[in-house]
Amino acid sequence: MESIGIQELVEHADRYLERARLGETIEITDGRAAIARLTPAVNDDTALDVMIAQGLVVPVSGSLDELLNTPGVRSSAPLPSTEEILSEMREDRF
Repeated sequence: MESIGIQELVEHADRYLERARLGETIEITDGRAAIARLTPAVNDDTALDVMIAQGLVVPVSGSLDELLNTPGVRSSAPLPSTEEILSEMREDRF
């Protein structure tokens, strides 16, 4: 990680902001003491959100039972029913 002084940041803010936008983290110092870090903004999108936006996946609607009975959707092992899953989850809570 590169360290730069406050004056360098002030004089070339656009350069360092672009580097942060591209994923780099830059430490800001006052003399020898680190006082801040310029980092990329956190993207709150989940991997699923990104894949949906790119058209790689399509969100489903309906129940798990309906999905499993959809032609083309296969499971290598029999899956429990929604009721069985919920019952097991409830048992784990108590």
